[in-house]
Amino acid sequence: MNEIPSYFRYWGKAKKDSTQSGADFHLLAYHSLDVAAVGAQLLAPDKSLTKDLANFLELTPVQLQIVFSFILTLHDLGKFASAFQKLYPNKSAQLLKPDCRKEYDGRNFRHDRMGLFFWNSIKTNVLPQLLNIEYLSSREKSFVNDTLMVLMDCVLGHHGQPINTDSSGVIKHFTELHNTEAAQQFTQQMFEIFQPQFPIEKLKSKKTIFSPVATA
Repeated sequence: MNEIPSYFRYWGKAKKDSTQSGADFHLLAYHSLDVAAVGAQLLAPDKSLTKDLANFLELTPVQLQIVFSFILTLHDLGKFASAFQKLYPNKSAQLLKPDCRKEYDGRNFRHDRMGLFFWNSIKTNVLPQLLNIEYLSSREKSFVNDTLMVLMDCVLGHHGQPINTDSSGVIKHFTELHNTEAAQQFTQQMFEIFQPQFPIEKLKSKKTIFSPVATA
């Protein structure tokens, strides 16, 4: 019998009023997939917007839809932080019982900042799987990584402003080691589900709008 992945122990949305109908919480993995499903509908391959964007980026409409849908599943990586999970006191045996010394700080250390912390913590391990870039030179790898960060900045900063990157050393105190492990496991599982095809050859030669140079 296969063990249930650890990321299924994290909630993403919780009911604020116990008198409301419906489930008490919605798992983070499912919330992330909900958002991706909306993105997939907005960028359906037959839509004019999708076709225009895909043509501009030199991708197929299906490629564009899948890449963005996959990236959207990562928008709430920061909710894997134990400090965030402590916001919902629960007695469910299904959910994580957080044990970190910091309380969630929605003003200075919101989950968007913690999402960037997790991404920076796991990208060295997940990028070889996501992008298959081992054959590239160090300079080309660096450019591809920076280019992907353009997309990650967009989805992680989904609360309307760029993420404050200062004090990253402090953020770790809002997390536990197994949070990072769950975030990595989730990212790898989403990649296996969506199978996005990133245009590596174009990225390394700076031919797409994803380029940090193009967005400067």
